[in-house]
Amino acid sequence: MDLPSRDELFQRFRAALLSSAGTRISPRELDRPGSDVNLIAAAAALLGEEIVTRQAQQIAGLFEDTATGNQLDRVVFDRKGVARNGAAPSVLTFSLSRPTIAAGAGTIVGGLPGSTPAPTRVQNQAGTVYLLTQSASFTANPDATGLGPITVTGQAQFAGL
Repeated sequence: MDLPSRDELFQRFRAALLSSAGTRISPRELDRPGSDVNLIAAAAALLGEEIVTRQAQQIAGLFEDTATGNQLDRVVFDRKGVARNGAAPSVLTFSLSRPTIAAGAGTIVGGLPGSTPAPTRVQNQAGTVYLLTQSASFTANPDATGLGPITVTGQAQFAGL
């Protein structure tokens, strides 16, 4: 069953008004744009359309295949007892290396968000910022510890992006 549109609600208002016993309102006046009775009928149709829309959204929220957002959380929990998991920052493994040992020994600082000193930030081409959760130390030796690669983990700065 289709829900009534604003025009259908206006027509229902019009029919009810004109079929009322003792009505002295002319159908021409009711149909004349801008007349007082026309504006009242249009406002009633607009309010009716808003009520129909909100009811349709609430009814859609009662079913798993049409619910969205908080309604979906509620219907799935009610039917299956399953709560939505919270968003968690993604965790990645980074491979760090350098072309030469000219800079000497050094440490790239890692740690949890909010720790001191602040962990190193790495940004990918898509713009997502990751914080290194482990430190990486390069030596001044021209071997594997001096040039890398050194594998460390990092996590996204924000969850859910």
